[in-house]
Amino acid sequence: MSLIIKTQANGLYQHETKAIADIRDAFSIEDEMRRVSPWYGYAGYTLVDPISKKEGEFDLILVTNSVLIVIELKDWNGKSIKSANGNWYMDDRDMGVSPVSTTRLKQYILVNKLKTLKDKFTANPGFVPRVYFFVVMCGKVNFSSLPDDEQKHVISLDKFLKFANKNSFNKEFTPHPNAQHLYKDFDLIDKIFVQKSTLPKKIIVQKYKQDDELLSHPKKLYTEYEATSTISRSDKAIIRQWMFSNFQELSIQSPKMRAALLNHERVISAEFKQSSHLYNTALVPLIMPDEDQITQQYNELVEYRQSHLRFNDFITTISPNLSDDDKLNLIQILLSKFSAMHNLGISHGDINSHCIWISPQKDVAISHFLTSDAKNITNNIRDLQPTLSFVADGTQSEIANVQAFKKDVYMLAVIVWHLWLNIRLTPKALNNICVNSDHWLADLVKRAINLEIEDAGQLLREFNAKRPVQVVEFIADTSFLNEYITAERLSRLYPEDDEIYEDDDNDVILYRSGDLCVKEWSDVHVNELSSSDILKYQHFFERIKEANSQNLSYLPSIERFGISTKSRSLFLVSKFVEGITVDQIETTKESRLLLAANLIEAIIHLHKLGLPIGRICHGSVLFNLDDNSFIFNDIIDINEYLDHESAYYPSHIDNPTSEQCQNYAIMRLVCEILGFDIGNDSSEFKWVSDAVNIELEESEYPLGDLNRLLESIETEQVHGDTPTIRIPVPDKFSELQIFADNKRIYVGLEKGRNASDIVVKMQGVGGAIQFILDPISKTIRFVTGVRESDVVPHYVIDQAVLEINVALDIKHSVGRPEYTEFSQFLFKLDEFSTAVNDVLQEQSNDQDESIDVCNNLISSDALIVDEQLLSNEKQPLVESSSKFTDIDSLSDEAQKLAALNIDTKKLWKAILETETEALPYIILSQPLHLVDSKIYIARYEDDNDVLDKFPKDSLISLIHKTVDFNGEDREFRVGDIDIQNSLAGELRVKGVKHADKIKVGEVLYLRTKADKSSFLKRKNALEQILRRQSDIPNLVEYFEPNSEINPIHYDITVTDRDFERYDQYDQQGEVIVSLNNLQREAFRKLINYGPVSILQGPPGTGKTEFIAAFVHFLFEKQNVNNVLMVSQSHEAVNTAAERIRNHSHRLNTPLEIVRFSNRENAVSNNLKDVFSDSIISTHRNLFLTEMEDRVLSLSQSIGVDRDYLACALFLKVHLFGHLSRMWVSTESEDNKLISKAEWNNLSTKLIERLKDYSKELHTALLGWNSRQVLDRENQIWEMLDEVFEVQGKAVNNAKALVQIAFDYDQLIDSPNANYETYLSKTRQFICGTCVGIGHHSIDIANQSFDWVIIDESARSISSELAIAMQSAKRILLVGDHKQLPPLYSPEHAKALGRKLGFTKNRIEVNLKSDFERLFKSPYGKAVQGKLLVQYRMAPAIGEMVSACFYDKELVTGVIEPLGKPYQEKMVRVVPNIYQHCSVQELRSTVTWVDTSDKFSDGVGTTFFNKHEARKIIGLLEKIYADEELLKELRERSKPNEPPIGIICMYGEQKRYLRKQFNSKSWNEDFRSLVKIDTVDSYQGKENRIIILSVTRNSPDNKIGFMNVPNRINVALSRAMDRLVIFGASRLWNMPKHQESPLGEVFNYIKEHSSDRTSYQYIADRNAESKLNANIKTNTGRGISHE
Repeated sequence: MSLIIKTQANGLYQHETKAIADIRDAFSIEDEMRRVSPWYGYAGYTLVDPISKKEGEFDLILVTNSVLIVIELKDWNGKSIKSANGNWYMDDRDMGVSPVSTTRLKQYILVNKLKTLKDKFTANPGFVPRVYFFVVMCGKVNFSSLPDDEQKHVISLDKFLKFANKNSFNKEFTPHPNAQHLYKDFDLIDKIFVQKSTLPKKIIVQKYKQDDELLSHPKKLYTEYEATSTISRSDKAIIRQWMFSNFQELSIQSPKMRAALLNHERVISAEFKQSSHLYNTALVPLIMPDEDQITQQYNELVEYRQSHLRFNDFITTISPNLSDDDKLNLIQILLSKFSAMHNLGISHGDINSHCIWISPQKDVAISHFLTSDAKNITNNIRDLQPTLSFVADGTQSEIANVQAFKKDVYMLAVIVWHLWLNIRLTPKALNNICVNSDHWLADLVKRAINLEIEDAGQLLREFNAKRPVQVVEFIADTSFLNEYITAERLSRLYPEDDEIYEDDDNDVILYRSGDLCVKEWSDVHVNELSSSDILKYQHFFERIKEANSQNLSYLPSIERFGISTKSRSLFLVSKFVEGITVDQIETTKESRLLLAANLIEAIIHLHKLGLPIGRICHGSVLFNLDDNSFIFNDIIDINEYLDHESAYYPSHIDNPTSEQCQNYAIMRLVCEILGFDIGNDSSEFKWVSDAVNIELEESEYPLGDLNRLLESIETEQVHGDTPTIRIPVPDKFSELQIFADNKRIYVGLEKGRNASDIVVKMQGVGGAIQFILDPISKTIRFVTGVRESDVVPHYVIDQAVLEINVALDIKHSVGRPEYTEFSQFLFKLDEFSTAVNDVLQEQSNDQDESIDVCNNLISSDALIVDEQLLSNEKQPLVESSSKFTDIDSLSDEAQKLAALNIDTKKLWKAILETETEALPYIILSQPLHLVDSKIYIARYEDDNDVLDKFPKDSLISLIHKTVDFNGEDREFRVGDIDIQNSLAGELRVKGVKHADKIKVGEVLYLRTKADKSSFLKRKNALEQILRRQSDIPNLVEYFEPNSEINPIHYDITVTDRDFERYDQYDQQGEVIVSLNNLQREAFRKLINYGPVSILQGPPGTGKTEFIAAFVHFLFEKQNVNNVLMVSQSHEAVNTAAERIRNHSHRLNTPLEIVRFSNRENAVSNNLKDVFSDSIISTHRNLFLTEMEDRVLSLSQSIGVDRDYLACALFLKVHLFGHLSRMWVSTESEDNKLISKAEWNNLSTKLIERLKDYSKELHTALLGWNSRQVLDRENQIWEMLDEVFEVQGKAVNNAKALVQIAFDYDQLIDSPNANYETYLSKTRQFICGTCVGIGHHSIDIANQSFDWVIIDESARSISSELAIAMQSAKRILLVGDHKQLPPLYSPEHAKALGRKLGFTKNRIEVNLKSDFERLFKSPYGKAVQGKLLVQYRMAPAIGEMVSACFYDKELVTGVIEPLGKPYQEKMVRVVPNIYQHCSVQELRSTVTWVDTSDKFSDGVGTTFFNKHEARKIIGLLEKIYADEELLKELRERSKPNEPPIGIICMYGEQKRYLRKQFNSKSWNEDFRSLVKIDTVDSYQGKENRIIILSVTRNSPDNKIGFMNVPNRINVALSRAMDRLVIFGASRLWNMPKHQESPLGEVFNYIKEHSSDRTSYQYIADRNAESKLNANIKTNTGRGISHE
């Protein structure tokens, strides 16, 4: 009988197909082994291991009557094969990992597949068939040198074919008699291969593995596939699979012709190296073909740029968002590429949709040069090119005999027209080209398709000539100033009482009028003002209005300003203020420093506001020492003030700017406040006088700003002098001095042996002291130890709970030691008292827990605790400041989480001082994986992209921190991160050292080389706000917990008609989305009260729709200039920006947007055209296309011949410039475009192009190599001048012009071009992530935004908020403080705890968000809006979440009619697919499944629960078995949004559950329906079914962070239709935990479980039976660990 082989042949090579045919022929014989049934083979299949999930790609599997044989086919030809270090080498050529090793893995995969069928085999019941494997060598090579353990699995094809003989087969495989009936199970084995999840074998070329098909040639000559690197998914390429058997031409059967064909594209693209702007345009094959290896079916690897889309894909996804100008810009760039090609003498020959690639940045790449021709190369495949063409047959005949360039122009015109109309280019469209339009572009396209244009250069020139240039002449008239003009006479309005000041020319006068101060600028004639004058006055008035609106304490209240036509003067009227001048100041040192710092902060802030400043001198500032305030009584001036005679003029600077003059004047005033002359030393304020002298000696840019001087003053203010406390000790201890380490003595606190004692350890530089503290009497009982130490070890810092700025002088006591001074010092510190209280509370809780442990097996209903005993055991707490909550009033675990009422300014300063602890980090989720000899992959699991915190050009090191055996902190550099090729979740690391020392679960930190931390932007932003340099100067005060600032009322009307504009309709015209009444109420409140407003958006309440409407209203109705919107995640930014853009398009509101990100893949497709890099790239490409025309257009104006200028430009840019640039490339290891030999010969081709500009110069340079050209540049310039007979001024002008063009050409590609700053200052709507927007290139700090909107702000730490807030005139914070809190790195949180004096137990509750601080303050309550209708959760889920977390305020906009008719509109309807399904847990909306039977296991600080995981897998198995339910879920799921989400409260449970889930044999379809993650990765996401794994059920009955409600709220509120909670009810039903978040949820479910459609409780029967047994026997061994 025949051997029947089933083939999925896509991934089979030619040699494999031939070998399989030989095997089939040899094994297709009649004998006893094949008497009953034929044997089977499976070729080209991919199997997935059901356990490890690893894939195996099988060349061939033989299923005989007794065994299975895995066959790996290798067609290798050479002398010999050797093995070393796991790799094989053929004739010293590395062939990769041993095929024996890889095939053995495939054997394991097949065995594991068979094991899943073990109980179903009938031929030999209960046994799995044996599986053998061989590497079968089809070529000629000697493998006898392989080691024995490998050689026995390697065999030649000829020898393998002999196994077809029964004797040879039995001798090799010795099948057991009982195993020779495998034919009975052929159908069973067949199911392994025919099921949907069994994929064809994938093609692999050079470690790139085939993915989806991209393109197939019309004549089936080749097929192209997208391919992903098997090492890193960030690497992509194209696999082009040739089918040479499909060619009609016989010549293709020649290996030489095939090699010529495969090399043709490389030969053509090599010509591109002549051009600066073409060399990176071509997409060409990546590997050189070996002529001997080119078989009938051949796979080559072609370059693929993931950022680029093929023409038709671009038309579909990106083009619809482009404006007409965008499209014309893109057409210009496209034409310029082909113009440059034609200039080089290169035609393409097959322009079509398949070969044009366009990125969202409007960068154009070109592929498929198989049909290209070039004048300077020999075309060896000309006869094949007609066959290779993609052009449709009908069109081919029209241009078949047309000259190559004209043919390109014809197809270019077709491409251009389709791009303009936004139509995909198809064969049908090509055969029916119709250009009916009166647009100027249509005329050009018609000329091109009528073959009237010679080449792409002419097409580009005519395009540029025809394209209209819009010239806008801006004329300002006096109507711009109408609101500021008055006809009233100033002398009548404000009669003069007393003159204060008049300048020498009588142009400006300052006088008093009653309680007002009037400043008047004379000789202002409105009717004679020019446009520039009008704009100048308008700007002046707008700046005054802006400054006055901020109620700045250091500016007098401005009552009126404008122009009086009768007085013919400009005027400014303010409140008259009184005070003393600087020479009259007599106050304390501290007050002087405070005044000096505040004065500098004020001038910095005024500069940022852009307020025009004039005279600053002795009398310009008046001081009030009662409250240490000051006011500028005369500082605003429309004219620059430069008084060269004034003592406040910086005479040491030549031609100083007005800002330098103002900074000098302020610095002089600072010196006068502090009582010393500028330039002299001060004994009292030496550090300030030193800083002043540094500023005076600055030469590069003197007095550019005063931040350094301010920093020096503030540093001393903040730290002051470190106090020294003397501590007397007995003689048995050494005397020593302990100094603060960078202002820090580290304090550790522990419980003492006696219940009332606390052991205190304090360590700094010089040593440590330990003593016993009595917290009740607040006294030190005695010192127990003193030890010398030069340094503070890392472990001491890590264990410290507090930092104190003090020096300790330890001396021997005279008589009995007295510690009163020291103890009083300590207890005056609120932080110390708080830390002591925490230690006492831990003692109390530990005693409580010891009682719990004794009773942990008795149910909470049966657990009776002696409350009196508990109260007696608790220790009294230390009395401390009222600044934190009285924790006596709190119960149990809530006590240790009591929140301190920390001043916001104090908190922000602590954050500022601990920023160095806040390095971004990853937790390694897999071992470091070696890609090649240079690159490792470091994988981590996090929804947020850690690299988003860094600019795209950062040099980032990966750092591992350790502690050595001495307890010292050590760190080493793991390697450097390749940021451009890394992905979210996957870092590519170069230069890795000590990879073996890095284990899974290790924390690895990221640090830039430029800064020690990339977080300097955050630090600087927070510093700016604390210094009152933000646009809202008192911004920090709005965030104080007790802030009672009166909000500003803006009196803005928003009508119902305004809201209706944002309604969305279905196809029947029914409103399906509309802002509800509560949203409208919030909208009106937020826009009317500020400047800081706050919006709470609980889960599913439509905050994105709200933000979109709000922002659109600001632009359309409020005419704001600019809005900055940021968020924590890219997803939130994209979604909101898209909605805003949709409103703008739909309502015809022009809106210029820029989306900032350091990587394109974070930006959604609908925003790719406004991605910052896209806009910048477009500008860059347009400049390059227009540069020559722009330069040559100036030839007449500078007095030189146009041809001379053209030749000079070619020499500078294309000859000298390009040769220099390419020489740099030869020196680069990472970006080598050309070898040194190729470079030296590059000049030959460039000189050849020179004859188009000057035949004489071309002749003179013939034969010069590249080195000679560069070395003789000056000589060539002289030759140019002689040839064109140009000299003198004309030469200098021409060379200066081409130098400018060249410099701009260089600059435009450099990071110094400041494009991003320009975009952020000129676009209306700017958006990005909180941290990403802070990159220095965007320069947010030096800008001002009318509104800043921060989404997800409750998750942001202060310094992240500060980046955007510092530049805001008005702020809207959007978030929900009842969801996830800000995320601090562990080290940063610890450092903050030490700084503020709270222990690890308080960290979570004290590091609450600034959003919450603002929301709960008196000010916050006055300005807050709430969105309280949720459209996500089914009613039972929503009502439970509302009751347990939102004080029953959250209203549900979802209905679950259960199949009954309903009338409600604009509500979400829960589908009726659950109530009658087979899965009991899903029949009720909310289900609690008890898992009390087993305890959880702890791993470090995290937990996992096998018992709970097993129950969850059991639930999934039930869902998997319900095909109807799965069908419904699948149909209701959006792409990439699984309907089933499993949320784990602990990371270890997530890892364990994923492992268990992956070990099951679900089909791939079901796998795609389930997502498993932690709660911290889930905010903002939702699933139809949420399964919550509570996990924790530890014997000590502690609940850890689950006492904080935020995470519980997030976990529950992700559910749309169904919520199933798996948790130990015995824990949450305990009296001590019933008021915890999950305790309340459990009680809510139990109380409402009578409504079975909504709530049910499923008991753990095992736990119940054990519980009953425990009660009867009163033992404590009923629950066990698993």
